[in-house]
Amino acid sequence: MVRLAVDRGRLTGVVGVGQGNVILQNLVLRPDGSFSGNTPAGHINGRVVRAYQVTGQFNGDVLTLTLRNEICPDRNGRSLRYSTGY
Repeated sequence: MVRLAVDRGRLTGVVGVGQGNVILQNLVLRPDGSFSGNTPAGHINGRVVRAYQVTGQFNGDVLTLTLRNEICPDRNGRSLRYSTGY
């Protein structure tokens, strides 16, 4: 699971893994709507968590995303953007 939020042009997000959530770092949202970021490898609740790379594109209200790590095949997703009303 990848959860992204854009607030005043700033992109934040997390990657959900079996042990919990890992905060995306180095997130860059470019003027063309493309973005990239990563998570560090480490430990959550005493269990090893692999590093992940996230890349994607906002195109209007459509988001496409690719999630990568060093051992699993790429995982691709597509979603619609929606406002949380905050």
